[in-house]
Amino acid sequence: MKKFRGVILSMVIGLALSACSGAGGGKEAAPTPTGGGTTESTTTADSAKTTNSTEKDTIKIGVAGCITGANAESGRQTVEGAKLAAEYINENGGIEAFGGKKVELVLIDNTSDPNQSALALERALDANPDIVGVVGNPTSSALLPMLPILQKYKVPAISSTAANAGITEQGCEFIFQPTVIGSQQSEVMIAFLKDLAVKMGKDPAELQIGIVYENSSWGQDVAKGHKTLCEENGLKVGIEETYPSSGLSDAGPIITKLKNAKVDVLLAATYVPDTKLLVSTMNTMNYKPVIIGSGGGLGWPTLFNDMGEDTTGICCINAWLWDSSFVQANKTFYDDIRVRYEETHGNEFMGEQVGPAFINTMMIKDAIENGKSLDPVTVRDEVLKMTGENNEWFALIHPESEFNEAGRNVGSIGNLPLMGQWQEGRLRTVFPGEYAEKAVIDPLTLKPLGN
Repeated sequence: MKKFRGVILSMVIGLALSACSGAGGGKEAAPTPTGGGTTESTTTADSAKTTNSTEKDTIKIGVAGCITGANAESGRQTVEGAKLAAEYINENGGIEAFGGKKVELVLIDNTSDPNQSALALERALDANPDIVGVVGNPTSSALLPMLPILQKYKVPAISSTAANAGITEQGCEFIFQPTVIGSQQSEVMIAFLKDLAVKMGKDPAELQIGIVYENSSWGQDVAKGHKTLCEENGLKVGIEETYPSSGLSDAGPIITKLKNAKVDVLLAATYVPDTKLLVSTMNTMNYKPVIIGSGGGLGWPTLFNDMGEDTTGICCINAWLWDSSFVQANKTFYDDIRVRYEETHGNEFMGEQVGPAFINTMMIKDAIENGKSLDPVTVRDEVLKMTGENNEWFALIHPESEFNEAGRNVGSIGNLPLMGQWQEGRLRTVFPGEYAEKAVIDPLTLKPLGN
């Protein structure tokens, strides 16, 4: 295998709007290109057409996400994963079926506003009619409005980590959902809770579960879903606590109630600043239940930048984890590509959105090679044929991966998602056991539970 040689990757950004409009709970700035690439930014379709007219020697793949705005950290991870794949392709011979042509990424930014997703995609496809496929959008609310545009232009998209089951139930023939849907996440959480109870020496019905959530529509929905799910599975939610969506100013009363109720496991629908305050307050009270996060950035590599060693013991459900056993089985990826990413990004591990964005870009590349065509419909047909057995990259989602006719990965059902736990500054796979390299630890003693 050829080694990376720092080839410059050129990217054209197709922005729907030049100004950023916010949505979501993050506060991250727009990503800065890293890792040996230059970014050529354009803000209108006309200027993009002018640029593209001089670049006929590349094969274009779109990358859709929240590249600017409030959720720009999500976009950064998606872009970095796709960039890594494009660099790998370009430095190892390009697209062989087309004489070694290089991959060019066209970034499609909805500015963290789901209402701009369709417009951003349509403008990008109008300006770049030679786009053969799209990676993303990894956010369900942003991806759903894109479906009619994908169908209209007959361009396939692999959605990375979007989990809404409705994505592949709308009749769009050009969408692929390679990772888990929401119901699978719920199933894994319940299985993990029951496993935790056994490790704690308890019957699952004796497990003391608490729920803390911010009083927003997202927090309310998550809390309601958790409570219903627990009750349906014979698990007891002993205490529920909420706080204003404007933020938590004093976590003392909440943590006191949780400690007095002897809560073993805390299901948290909280964003990073509030999680940080909750955990620091727990530390002062020498009380550390197992925290299971429900998004909110609790599984992203940047959490360690915000919380440091206080991340230790926090768990989070993930569609994909960098150290699961089947990922490690691919030595090209695990020992070379992963290491390159970490070295380029200051030892940051490949997060839940970085990995799938890399994988999906490689799948589009392989679809072009297999079909020997730049026709997006042919690319779509070749992606549909992929399984974990015949495509080494799709196997990184799960070895049994397989799309049904609607584009959903039905091979992942019963196998994914994974539960990660922060240990030694990284999110590590701890459940299910057959995919885990690490045992789940007690956040207070830092020793494996059940030992």
